[in-house]
Amino acid sequence: MNNHKYFQKTIENHVLSVTYKRPTTFMELLEKSFNCDPVLLKDTLSELTDADMIYEVDEQGPAVRYQSRKKAGSQSEHELYFSVGYSEPCQNVSLAHSEMMQLQDMVTKILDSLPEPTPVYSQWWFSQKSYQKLVKLLLSLTEGRSPIAFVACPTLGCLFSHFSCQPMTIFDIDEVILTKLMNHCCSKSATLVCYDISDRPDTQFKDKFQLVFVDPPWSRTSLRTFLLRTSTLLSPGGTLAISLPPVFTRPTIKEERQNLLVLASKLGLSVRSTLPGFTEYSVPSFEQVAYQGCGITLREPWRSGDLFIFTKTGESSLYVPPPITKSCRWDQYRYGARRLFLKRDGCSEDGVPSIRAIHGFEDLIYRTTSTRTTSWTSASLVSTRNCIAHAHGRKDLSAILGNVFKENGQDITTDFATGMSPEIRELVSIMLKIPNPQKRAAEKCLNPQTEKISQQS
Repeated sequence: MNNHKYFQKTIENHVLSVTYKRPTTFMELLEKSFNCDPVLLKDTLSELTDADMIYEVDEQGPAVRYQSRKKAGSQSEHELYFSVGYSEPCQNVSLAHSEMMQLQDMVTKILDSLPEPTPVYSQWWFSQKSYQKLVKLLLSLTEGRSPIAFVACPTLGCLFSHFSCQPMTIFDIDEVILTKLMNHCCSKSATLVCYDISDRPDTQFKDKFQLVFVDPPWSRTSLRTFLLRTSTLLSPGGTLAISLPPVFTRPTIKEERQNLLVLASKLGLSVRSTLPGFTEYSVPSFEQVAYQGCGITLREPWRSGDLFIFTKTGESSLYVPPPITKSCRWDQYRYGARRLFLKRDGCSEDGVPSIRAIHGFEDLIYRTTSTRTTSWTSASLVSTRNCIAHAHGRKDLSAILGNVFKENGQDITTDFATGMSPEIRELVSIMLKIPNPQKRAAEKCLNPQTEKISQQS
């Protein structure tokens, strides 16, 4: 049986086991399904219902509940995978009531200060519950005045800077997010560094940090790259905590995780503990749009990661590190909290500026959050509302967008009327989910703040 067939069969057994215990709604099932794609889970549930292995329970309520006619298997795939080595280092750490209230208020302040997360950088912010657990975990892992690094988790680093006086450095590729945090939220103990993980880190950071916390994008190449780069930041005897995708994320993920553990060993890292489902994520706007297009409404957190905690016990044995693919460069333009990203890849630079739909996405909505598809790879214009398109004549288009999104409080209707062709104006409105500019004045539904922000060269 190949990976995909085995993967599908395992998910079917999992669905049968969960729904056998008690009647279960789709969202309840999704929360217990270890990052299984909602569309795949919905299709699996439908197939099992059609096969009369699951039936709808006749109960009153807003959501349909499902019950399986038989239980499949004795242990879930996830329970088997974590049957050895589980421990929770933060179980003896507690926060006072006043500290909990401060934490909740600070999380709200941080997230309210930021523009929308972007699929370009795979930005999922943690849930309120997860921030609380992570602060307790970090307090249990820190020692004295030893320096700490946060990589690709700027909101957590900013939050923790208010609960510890230890020197900390926050690394992230999104200069806009870092600037917002620096100006509004971070304490003086934090230093913020705009850093692309595909670049070599500055030598001043080599072996510097006693604790490194990493929340990488979950693509195969990103996971390997982040593990390679962040291991060099860690001092001997230091601790590396990294969030990895659970076993139902995709058919190949178990093999990928095993390869990552082998790589970690070669980097001188040994597993100290594993915390399944420890990092829980809120639903960003782009994920909501992606699955709304598939008939699935996501509001409450459902996605979670497995936290692996390593100790650096030895020197790296990798004399020739595997090659690292260079990241794409993006310019970004902000309209209120919404953002538009234009790729600088050297293609379609010259010519008449235009925006064209990608085949299969004529309505511009990208109905997944995966970065592994050819459609995503070929997209050169992406919005935080999960719309994608081809951009042509990038040089002139960049100038147009830069002119339109240039001043805070500027009336977007006037800009759209004078700064863009009707075709570009309409498509940009769709990608940012802006109401028809002709109706905007009458509706008075938006109060935009616009600014062009260009990512690092």
